[in-house]
Amino acid sequence: MTLALAGLLTTPEIQRLFAKLLLKPTVSATFVWLWSRWRRDHQAKAAKSHRKKIQNATVVLVAPFGTSRKRELRRFAAGIRIG
Repeated sequence: MTLALAGLLTTPEIQRLFAKLLLKPTVSATFVWLWSRWRRDHQAKAAKSHRKKIQNATVVLVAPFGTSRKRELRRFAAGIRIG
């Protein structure tokens, strides 16, 4: 079982690490691994924040043109076709 299949690293992440560590090591291996860990943690935090924002979003119903009476607005909010 590869690391990508185990859910630990994605295929692009494995490719990036391979390129950074084996093909042209211009920085230390420790730095690359630490940066990769920070990046994955940051992405996880951003995804969690995004899901929380979407979950807490409120839906605003906008009445179509020409519906100014209360009965029509109630029907619109209930999802009943007006007209």
